[in-house]
Amino acid sequence: MPNTVPEGYLWVVAAAIVNAEGEVLLAQRPLHKHQGGLWEFPGGKVELGESALQALGRELEEELGIVPEKARPLMQLAWSYPGQDVWLDVWLVNCFKGIPYGREGQPIRWCAIEELDERSFPAANMPVLKALRLPSLLMITAPDGRFPVHRPHALLVLRRSGLTVAEYCLWVEQIMQVWPKNQLLLHDHWEIVEALGVAGVHCSSLMWKTCEQRLPLPANFLIGGSAHTVEDIEAMNRLEMDYATVSPVCPTASHPGATVLGWDGFACISRMARLPVYALGGMQSADLEVAWQRGAQGIAAIRAFQEHAENQLRPV
Repeated sequence: MPNTVPEGYLWVVAAAIVNAEGEVLLAQRPLHKHQGGLWEFPGGKVELGESALQALGRELEEELGIVPEKARPLMQLAWSYPGQDVWLDVWLVNCFKGIPYGREGQPIRWCAIEELDERSFPAANMPVLKALRLPSLLMITAPDGRFPVHRPHALLVLRRSGLTVAEYCLWVEQIMQVWPKNQLLLHDHWEIVEALGVAGVHCSSLMWKTCEQRLPLPANFLIGGSAHTVEDIEAMNRLEMDYATVSPVCPTASHPGATVLGWDGFACISRMARLPVYALGGMQSADLEVAWQRGAQGIAAIRAFQEHAENQLRPV
């Protein structure tokens, strides 16, 4: 990932270390330090002349006695503490050499991702917790209601226009016979999320821009939405949304002739986010690695995932 640290910010790397069981390694801050007693992701300051990966390797060896062997960018975000602006550069490490232990005497714990809410973290770590819970793929149903019949580790946005609420509910219930509820996101219809028991809601930009605060759903439901500009992302930060799709990154058949952001434009928007972002618009599976390198949680797409969309469910 290119070095995009804003001027005046302290560059800090952190590692979300995940083991074969899907657990995340946490370290507890010393009680005598700022925010002492809180849990955090291991890491530290990038020294002059170091790359992010070099700093990550040095910090993990010094703190935990391990050497990262496989790492990729997870997210970057700016955070302001009293007296210090921090640029947090977080990497996902899922392969390492050695057995981790607290070399500086700090307690460490392996924690299941679904149990992270039981720990107390510095505020800057909260977007990272969201990123760890989200998959790299966000699928969107085709305009005619088709959807992928294969169910990878992904979320599926159930977007379908022209239906009454009753028809939409019936269509969703049909899809729930094929897809697990905890991978389904309604489109705009947040008021029926709890009743249907799905994962949450994806809001169109027209819908979320009418909100003055986060939608009144319990915290365990995802609330995401569509963004196109830096201003959109800043507004979504204030609304405490859980993720965003940013589009259009590349030319797409659904919006021919539309001005595209390109990967550099996408990166400029994603770096302002305090929430995970998906690249949307002309995406293919091969774009996932590029998206990660530009600060994305992953990719979102409609047509790229429709090659297996043979199921033609229609509302009754």
